[in-house]
Amino acid sequence: MKSKKWWLVSLPAVAIPLVLSGCNKKEEMALVEEDVLPSIAEEIELDPIGDDGVEEIEVTADLDGNAARDVIDWAGVYKGTLPCASCEGIETEITLNEDGTYTQKESYITTKPGGGEVDIEKGTFAWDITGTKITLVEDDDKNETDNDDQKIYLVTEGQIQALDYEGKIITGELANDYILKKQQ
Repeated sequence: MKSKKWWLVSLPAVAIPLVLSGCNKKEEMALVEEDVLPSIAEEIELDPIGDDGVEEIEVTADLDGNAARDVIDWAGVYKGTLPCASCEGIETEITLNEDGTYTQKESYITTKPGGGEVDIEKGTFAWDITGTKITLVEDDDKNETDNDDQKIYLVTEGQIQALDYEGKIITGELANDYILKKQQ
């Protein structure tokens, strides 16, 4: 019986210091996070092109007025020939107005008789949160909720680039064919 009492007395004597030492570890970790991590972050030099040669680009909302809509002379007429699956191309002209309206003229390049008719579309456009992309909304489509017909463009200096329906850059062999150049 004597040995059982010894364990009852010694167990709390061992357990209490262990529990208390665990509390100190949390405080020590908090000190490391507060003191060491910020100084390490300050010492790291950020290089946009890493060892792998790939440049990382992060697009964020620009609340300082440095977005394309604020610094680029984007209003004007843009022209080019967009790819077409069933014809030789679509001659496209888009006029972006400072009041947020647009006019788009499209003509399908074809050798068939009756081809080459000009389709004119008018509407408004909306900037995305980053201020770099616009979405054209045709006047006739304002009450529709599907995005099948929406056209999204990336606005850069002297050009706009057609994007896919999710607002992503189209890649591949024809990527450069989705660019419309600003006219003087």
